[in-house]
Amino acid sequence: MQTGEELLDNRLQSFFFSSRQRHTRLRRDWSSDGCSSDLTPLWRLAGFALGAGTALMGEKAAHACTEAVESVIEQHYADQVAELAEREPDLAAELARFRDEELAHKDLAIDEGAHGAPGYSLLSAVIRAGCRTAIRISEKV
Repeated sequence: MQTGEELLDNRLQSFFFSSRQRHTRLRRDWSSDGCSSDLTPLWRLAGFALGAGTALMGEKAAHACTEAVESVIEQHYADQVAELAEREPDLAAELARFRDEELAHKDLAIDEGAHGAPGYSLLSAVIRAGCRTAIRISEKV
């Protein structure tokens, strides 16, 4: 029998996974070539390494990572929604829903202790800078 904490962990993983599946489907459906960036495989590898690395640092560091990434992604979605609102209202509405999911992920990470991670300020700043850089590079490539 699973403990309450294990059940919560399973629900959280399911929540994050189902969000990612919907986001991936939308990128595939709306993108002419089925891929949002030629660098997607690199970003997936980097994301895995970042997640694994912060998980090895401890639970709060992993939550700090989630909070930092989701903060940048939320802003990126907000920028896209503003840009597409008139030209592609259906896509903008879907991206707004995704932005809201990212905010929920961020809020959950904060509730779970993200700000209590050792070296939170530095860790968060580095992760945010990396995410912003990845977005800028992807927009160019």
